[in-house]
Amino acid sequence: MLEDNELIRYREQADEAADRVSRLFKTTFIHELNSRFGQLHSEMEKVSAALRTRPLHGEIYRLAELVKPEFDDLYHLAKDSEADERVLDALFGRAEPRDERHARALRQIEQLLADESFDFTVFQDYRSYFTYDLRMRDVTTGRTTSFDRRRGVASGAERQVPFYVVIGAALASAYHGVRQATAPSDLGIGLAVFDEAFSKMDGPNQRTLLDFYRAIGLQVVIAAPTEKRAVVYENLDYIIDVFRSGDVSLAESIRIKDRAREEMRAANPQHATDDELAERLGLKASAAE
Repeated sequence: MLEDNELIRYREQADEAADRVSRLFKTTFIHELNSRFGQLHSEMEKVSAALRTRPLHGEIYRLAELVKPEFDDLYHLAKDSEADERVLDALFGRAEPRDERHARALRQIEQLLADESFDFTVFQDYRSYFTYDLRMRDVTTGRTTSFDRRRGVASGAERQVPFYVVIGAALASAYHGVRQATAPSDLGIGLAVFDEAFSKMDGPNQRTLLDFYRAIGLQVVIAAPTEKRAVVYENLDYIIDVFRSGDVSLAESIRIKDRAREEMRAANPQHATDDELAERLGLKASAAE
């Protein structure tokens, strides 16, 4: 009589439903969430690695992501489940949560699954779980600061560099995503187009930034006036001069090979040390006499 009782059957159906929801939650939501977190961390590390060996204004730049407080419990529950899926067995009260952090996250999940009035949209984009920052570490002193602190007191060039770093990272993520682990030559096209780019930056920093773009799989196209030729000659692969006469426009393409770029950089006094400049000007010979 007890086995045939409807209440028993309802309890069994409820347990089966809880099992199905738990399995679906683990395989579809948590595993997918961890996969997306892994992709995001991988992309951020790829960009930071490309910046690590390319100091700009004597500083090493790094992109950092921090979990927002309101998503911290869910984030750690998802990450902990990678090592031990049993932490998710406590969903719907079927086991005891491992700690208070897990308990809070599981209550949030139960509300998300059971409450139709609960706003699910805030959980749909995993990128919104984080805040993002740009950190700069001084190569000489080792001191680290954030762009938010620097923004109000930085010079024109110091304000430009973070902008180009961030927009380059965003473009590389949009074009290539997790494929950034592939060699840049295998990534395919990734155009970054700028009008009078790097206007407040000196030649060495412009070259460093362009090297960074190449490392993350971007091809840079710059529109610049004639007086910027010296800068672009020693940093870009092709120069296209556009001439206009009345209603007629003509374009002439010039390819600059590695040897020519190296020689132009070597001849540019902007890159020379004080001793090298003195030697070029003959000041050392005069002093010796």
